[in-house]
Amino acid sequence: MRMYHIKKHKHIVWYIVLALIGLGMMLYALSLQNQTSPVMSGYTSYADTSLEYTPSVRTGTPLSPHAFYTYLTTVPTPRIQARSYLVADLETGHILLEKDSTRILPIASITKLMTALVTIDRLPRETITSVSRRALNTGGGLRGNLSQGQQLSLNELIYPLLLTSSNEASEVIAETYGRTFFMEQMNRRASEIGMWDTRFDDPSGLSAMNTSTARDLALLMHELALSYEYVLDITRMRSFTGTRQTWVNISSLTQEKTFRGGKTGFTNSAGHTSAGVYRIRLYNGAERDFAIIILNSPTRSEDIARLRGYLEKAFEYHEGVEKL
Repeated sequence: MRMYHIKKHKHIVWYIVLALIGLGMMLYALSLQNQTSPVMSGYTSYADTSLEYTPSVRTGTPLSPHAFYTYLTTVPTPRIQARSYLVADLETGHILLEKDSTRILPIASITKLMTALVTIDRLPRETITSVSRRALNTGGGLRGNLSQGQQLSLNELIYPLLLTSSNEASEVIAETYGRTFFMEQMNRRASEIGMWDTRFDDPSGLSAMNTSTARDLALLMHELALSYEYVLDITRMRSFTGTRQTWVNISSLTQEKTFRGGKTGFTNSAGHTSAGVYRIRLYNGAERDFAIIILNSPTRSEDIARLRGYLEKAFEYHEGVEKL
């Protein structure tokens, strides 16, 4: 009898152990699924999740009302380490992949894209600037290789701003306009684009108070692609030679053939960030321009590569009326 009870208890223990193992495997599978999940389900179109573009004052907003996406469920979703990210079709606004895309986070030097946009909007590019001592003391390293009293046109100053991510160049630009007023213009322009969760505290991105969301930054990339392609063109140049010096692009994004323009950034508070436009050939051969936004990632380059690869292998773009 005693031996029978021992065997009986052993069976109960094994049942409990197997149940716990099964529960653990199920929770692990769910965690993998939550790493990157398309906003669609099955080999069909997704539930019409899209960005709300603010119509451009220049050319209006291009929309494709009868466009839709499908994806292959057999392709495993990638593991993305970024705290927040988003992938969206720049033309239609369709969001294909996202994670915490409305979380407000520091954005680091992505800020400089708005600095360049406002500079083009508000100041004649032939305006001559003078490099101040205060600008040179901004911090973050003198990447622009500028010197006190040096005079440059705004048109020339945009190159070290975007190619070498020069913090001092951003401050020279802001001082030329009046720093306080320039910051007001940056925040006003963000509101005009529809970036309601975005705030700029300085023109460089050094401040941890320069914050935004992946969704807002996708709207910024749409605005740049639509009306400020000149800015994106600069960001994919390998170098530019001005009147006195040459600035070399420090971004690793230019090595990617699909890259159409954008900006990376890093601060201790923001981690590694990126906002870029990529022209990607999808699984069915369609070529589309996508905004890929990465915020606070320990593996930024790998995250971008995995998202691009997933788009190429799993997604299809279609135009016309979807057959239900």
